[in-house]
Amino acid sequence: IIMYNFGSPRVGNLAFVNQYNKCVPESFRIVNDADVVARVPRSRLQNYFHVGRTVLVTNKPDRAVWVEGESEGEDPLRERWGELSELVDAEVSLLQGLVSGNSLGDHMEDAYFAALRNALSEMSPSNTG
Repeated sequence: IIMYNFGSPRVGNLAFVNQYNKCVPESFRIVNDADVVARVPRSRLQNYFHVGRTVLVTNKPDRAVWVEGESEGEDPLRERWGELSELVDAEVSLLQGLVSGNSLGDHMEDAYFAALRNALSEMSPSNTG
């Protein structure tokens, strides 16, 4: 079984995620840039986690795709806050994205299509020097 999901929220506690990843090791969670749905519920607040490997796609040419376990660097979507003030800033940013509609826009199918098309064009042989 190979599983691909698009824009999935966090789905279960750590025990569930570990069991799922063991049963379905070929799981990929595709996330479009600032899609807010893929960032809730907050794991450090409510003990929810994602299944599978993260695949971040964007419509930005300088960073079209990042794949967990294959691309360099840390997961760009990983929650990184050590202080309460950083958590508050993250929540304010999340709410601002919801109010402006920008974050929900990245959750829509047409936004995923555009980001995936961009990622494919950036990965095509004609774009590799």
